[in-house]
Amino acid sequence: MLDMLRVLIPFKEEFCFQIESRSSSVSAYHLELDVKKVSSILGITTGVRTLERGADMNIKSLSGEYIPYESIPSSFTGIAIKFNNGSPNVPASIEMKASPARLFKAIMFLVQILSNWVI
Repeated sequence: MLDMLRVLIPFKEEFCFQIESRSSSVSAYHLELDVKKVSSILGITTGVRTLERGADMNIKSLSGEYIPYESIPSSFTGIAIKFNNGSPNVPASIEMKASPARLFKAIMFLVQILSNWVI
């Protein structure tokens, strides 16, 4: 069966921060996920796109934090889980991709766990 659904579940604003995007003379605002806050609450490991070290090899700065792609195991195939950090086009959200039956099962499970963090 080739049916596949994509579900986006947006985060509450308290787990995001506002970013200003400028293009020429127009400025717009969007919400970006506070990765540190969400990962500490959920106990999820994070990744970093850029790491800068000083001469003594100590970490000076980190940027581009993200929560890596996850897969929830199920009886036959996994359910893809992705945390979108947020951009002008995609809200800060949890994205799930799988067959409709598997997504329904996962949504019922995640609603119990994430009801305090998402809208």
